[in-house]
Amino acid sequence: MKSPSLAAYALGFGIPLLLCAAGLAVGRSQLMKRYWPIVLWFLLSVAFAYLPFWFQRKLVFGAHVPLCIVAGISFDLILARCPAPRMRKWILAVAVAIFLPLLVSTPIYLLASERREVRSNEYNTYYISQETMDGLKFLKERSKPNEIVFATVETSRMIPAFSGNTVIWGHWAMSVDRAERNRWAANLFYQHPNWDDEQRSRDFGEPAFNIFLPKE
Repeated sequence: MKSPSLAAYALGFGIPLLLCAAGLAVGRSQLMKRYWPIVLWFLLSVAFAYLPFWFQRKLVFGAHVPLCIVAGISFDLILARCPAPRMRKWILAVAVAIFLPLLVSTPIYLLASERREVRSNEYNTYYISQETMDGLKFLKERSKPNEIVFATVETSRMIPAFSGNTVIWGHWAMSVDRAERNRWAANLFYQHPNWDDEQRSRDFGEPAFNIFLPKE
């Protein structure tokens, strides 16, 4: 979860960051004098996103709240520079005409893309198919809870909950050695396709309940 470059973050912040830059241009002294704690909040959030933590990219989430607050204040400072009420109305009208389509485009895109994912039920995320449920019932009836099940990444999320077995895959954010596990699994299962259960048990060091649930 390494953070991308600052340029990528700047593009992601989008319109609020542009408004903040405009606010600093027209009223930097007023903005920094009265609202410096909020500005500092934003800067620290961005800085924390580059600390040496494996989950560093999640730390930037705290930057959006102060950024939007400063953006609102900046827009007010820009309007305050226009003493004529008629000019303010024109600025508001132009801002609505420009920003409203940009602001609603992302929610509309997300609604469309998420609707496609729900309809296709990718990775059994939204409901469990009957075939997968039959496999989970088979595990619960024919295996012991302390037996290890080797399954796909997607089905491994469900096995502990429905059949109670231990799996080798967990949530991706908790698997800090994910790349190493991928290499181990590839070497274990794909380089020796003709292993029998006895040979695999010897290589594992102890008997293991080895079953693969079909990937949807």
